Amino acid sequence: MRNQWGRVQLLSDRAGSRFQSEHTRRVNAGRLSGEVFVSDEARQTVTVLNVAADGRYAFGRTAGLAADVFLHRGQCQQALTFASGQRLSCIVIQTPRGLQGRSIRAGSPGGRA
Repeated sequence: MRNQWGRVQLLSDRAGSRFQSEHTRRVNAGRLSGEVFVSDEARQTVTVLNVAADGRYAFGRTAGLAADVFLHRGQCQQALTFASGQRLSCIVIQTPRGLQGRSIRAGSPGGRA
């Protein structure tokens, strides 16, 4: 069997965010680190439901996900104050502790608020 190899179209670089992999760090006792790249196309809109008294963290909900998303001010790309009913754009990831928002921005993906 012979394959006809030819030129392929190169994938263009996509805008996105890089995150340190906590799992990689834990399983090798901190000797190695790893990064995860997530494209901005994976961003979702989250509506803030509950805000902690100190305002450092909140819980939100996004369409299509059954569980609430944990949002922490340390994951915000700019200075944000969480408010109930606020719409945010973030990348939702699954962690051992549940869904968490990373790379949090004000507004919706694509600039739609």
